[in-house]
Amino acid sequence: KDWSCFINFQLKKGLTRFQSQVNIILDGQQRLTSLFYAFFQPDGMTLKNQKNPYRYFLNLKHALSGDEFIDDAVEGISGNHRNRLSIILNDPDYIEFTSLLDITYIVNKYNSDSRLNRIVQLQQKILSFTITILDLPFGTSLIQIVETFERINRTGKPLTIFELLSAKLYQKHVKLYTLLEESIDDFPHVGNIEPELILRILCFIRNLDYSRGNILELSSENFESDWKRACKGFELAYKRLVDLQTGYGVYDINRVMPFSPMFIPLAAILLFMKENDLERSANYKKIDKWYWISVFGERYTQSTNSISYSDYKNLKEYLKNDVTPDFISSFNIDSLQIDVDATGSAIYRGIFCLLTLHHVKDYSTFQSIKIEPDKVQDDHIFPKSIYKDDSVLNRTLISTNQKKSKKKPSIYFGQIEKQIGKQQVLQMLETHFISEDGFNALLNDNIASLKENRKGNILKFLETRI
Repeated sequence: KDWSCFINFQLKKGLTRFQSQVNIILDGQQRLTSLFYAFFQPDGMTLKNQKNPYRYFLNLKHALSGDEFIDDAVEGISGNHRNRLSIILNDPDYIEFTSLLDITYIVNKYNSDSRLNRIVQLQQKILSFTITILDLPFGTSLIQIVETFERINRTGKPLTIFELLSAKLYQKHVKLYTLLEESIDDFPHVGNIEPELILRILCFIRNLDYSRGNILELSSENFESDWKRACKGFELAYKRLVDLQTGYGVYDINRVMPFSPMFIPLAAILLFMKENDLERSANYKKIDKWYWISVFGERYTQSTNSISYSDYKNLKEYLKNDVTPDFISSFNIDSLQIDVDATGSAIYRGIFCLLTLHHVKDYSTFQSIKIEPDKVQDDHIFPKSIYKDDSVLNRTLISTNQKKSKKKPSIYFGQIEKQIGKQQVLQMLETHFISEDGFNALLNDNIASLKENRKGNILKFLETRI
């Protein structure tokens, strides 16, 4: 779709007196052109995907019966439906929208109709309806336009930065929506995100932070090639995030990604590595160190724009000149507090990502779980109905918990031990970060000991990643 909100609106007939005042319609273009089409019926002009022009009629019975019937008061008829047009044109209960502009026609047609006064009042109400116009002077910056729409359009759908930039670049022959559609063909996952994310990555590629002002001021020069580079960076980041072997184990981008703003520096730095022949094992290890320390250090809880751009610049130095960022060199894994219960926290999600990377096995089948969003679930090891504990250290990833139900761990895992033996149970539990001490805690229904055991095992595994 090409940008359609910034167009030259040709004012005609009854609207010509505004021609010297209005040059373009910034917002409301669809509503205004719909009204214009209905009231003035431009000769030979058809609606989108229609072969014949439409004519619009007001059903007076519905229009005069109150607001509850107003949705049924308008009828649009294709010029191809000649029989229906013939019936309506001869039915006094219908009046064509073009005729609503002519009070003389209305008085003459309904002179003997008992509803004449009400019809005239309705006509006057329609024509006197006030449309508020906010005039933005020539030269108004795009950032001011965005702020204006945020103020006046709080209950509606404001124009996005992507839409505004699309309008600006269109003047420079850059069709942003066309670029987006073509990118989805080459990089399918781009279709599942807000396109502004690509613009933010593009800012980093151009050594800019992704403030709204910088996005709206993006130059058209080399834009298409930089857009494609940004999409390539996005794809590289996406694949690394969802990689369950050497990546970050994010099995559901929407629900499990620890910090969505980290997508931007990750995409930009992976692209930087690829374009500068820096794709080496040691450098990927550096990126991993940055990623996991940022997640468990909860660095992206605020000021994400400044932090992510600073990280991007520091990571480039880290890769090129081995200059370790301060937050990495000062990180102390022993000081981490990971006993959280908020499912939306980065630590909570990070631990579930570690579970996928640890090739977690199912309680019931003892096989590695098929990690897909609709195939796995978050399960309480000690049943919540009994122990009232929502801590992530009491939760793990399984494919089904129907057989476990509300049984105490001593009963449930005791039955499994009898079924397959202690060694196989320990091998299965190890994938859930539960060692032999933790297993004993389960058999004794000791939730505190189980949580302490898991905490130590999780941190040991995390240490191998950083």
